[in-house]
Amino acid sequence: MFLLWTALLVIADQWTKRWAQLRFTEGGAELELGLGFSLTYVRNDGAAFGLFRSLALPIGPVTIDGTLLLGLVSALVSVALISYLARRSRELPFDTRLALTLILAGAIGNMIDRFARGYVVDFVHFQQGGFNFAVFNLADSLVVVGAGLLILSAFFAPHPRAADAAGGAADPSGIPDPHDAADRERGAGAPHASDARGAPGTHDTHGAEDAVHAESAEHTEHAERPSASGGADDAQGVDAASDAVGRGERTDRSPSG
Repeated sequence: MFLLWTALLVIADQWTKRWAQLRFTEGGAELELGLGFSLTYVRNDGAAFGLFRSLALPIGPVTIDGTLLLGLVSALVSVALISYLARRSRELPFDTRLALTLILAGAIGNMIDRFARGYVVDFVHFQQGGFNFAVFNLADSLVVVGAGLLILSAFFAPHPRAADAAGGAADPSGIPDPHDAADRERGAGAPHASDARGAPGTHDTHGAEDAVHAESAEHTEHAERPSASGGADDAQGVDAASDAVGRGERTDRSPSG
């Protein structure tokens, strides 16, 4: 999506520059718009707002002027921004994505001018009282506005500590604690007590075994009780029989009439 907006902004930049070339004469009369703004047409061999116009960098037998050097810089910046937005566009917040898109469109717009024309077309002039600002174009405005939005987004972005407080305490070093990881693994591997109670084949099996043992012990207890009482009754019967035999013997030994 950012490529579509970039393309539309570049087209708008190139169209306004072409319109200024056809509408005005270089260095001629200006069209007053009000509030200090006017439209004109000038050629800029430097960077944004006429900066580095007289730059010349000798490299051996070749001298790179400001136009070529800034064109190469614009190309490198454009490639870097396209690569970054292609990989991270979905992860970036809207304001950051918008700021980078504006900067990209402005860099490409002026890069086209430097490589195709050898200069940049500027046509917007601001002058108020004794303040005379350098003539600029739409691409310059896109770069400045994008940079401003990028700075504001950095200032108003959520602080990492605030994010940690909202999501829970975190290690300020950002390195996960191996003990915490081990605890989480043990917690994930060991079933909860409520889960163990409801898990088939674990608690139910132990409960069935306990029930069988309890029932067996109960039957054993009931079986032992009658044998104990029966043994007591037998002992009483033996004592009674012994008494009866003794009385019979005493009767036989006593003299008759």
